[in-house]
Amino acid sequence: VPDLYTHFGNQLNWHIILTYQKDASFLQSILGIEDMIGEDKDAWSLFSAIAETEYVVKKYRESQFPWDWTVLTERMFPQLKLEKLGNKFFVDKWDWSYLSEHVDTIFLNQNLEKFKTYWNWDVVFPRLLTTERKFDYNYLDKLADVLTKIPENAIRQSAWTALTSQFSFKDLKKLIKDTSLKRSYWWDMNYFCQHKDFSVFRDLEECRNVVNWNR
Repeated sequence: VPDLYTHFGNQLNWHIILTYQKDASFLQSILGIEDMIGEDKDAWSLFSAIAETEYVVKKYRESQFPWDWTVLTERMFPQLKLEKLGNKFFVDKWDWSYLSEHVDTIFLNQNLEKFKTYWNWDVVFPRLLTTERKFDYNYLDKLADVLTKIPENAIRQSAWTALTSQFSFKDLKKLIKDTSLKRSYWWDMNYFCQHKDFSVFRDLEECRNVVNWNR
């Protein structure tokens, strides 16, 4: 049967085939299956859900198979060695939103700096900022230092927006004042000024002299 696929594989609808054919060993025995699937992303998602992990890794290393890494991250997570997340072959491939939600908070805290450009901060902060930590300035200083060192401007700004949005307006105003002399804090002032509770006359005057409005 593999010979049949070899001769006619390019003419087949692989999305349909992979919907019904779930035999990983059989599929993996088809030579040139990557060319037959081609650019069918839905088919690659299905194949990613079927293929054996060893095959996935081998074929990615050898031939850069266009696997669906969102599917694979969830599949492989229970066996994933977290200390290997930074592997140069795969660090850019993982679904970091999934990882941000599912790695334990101890690992998160220990690796905030290491993977600062990868974490989904909108997911991470609600997990890390317990009631106690929201006003633990030593902890907030650590977070601020990590975020401010993110080299990519868009990612850095997004991370600061994510942190800024974790606080009520009242608490945020206090934090902005309390950290105004610390250069590592880059609160999202657009978020602050556009907040529904922001008063131009009251809050702008209160914060006018303590905020670097040029950031």
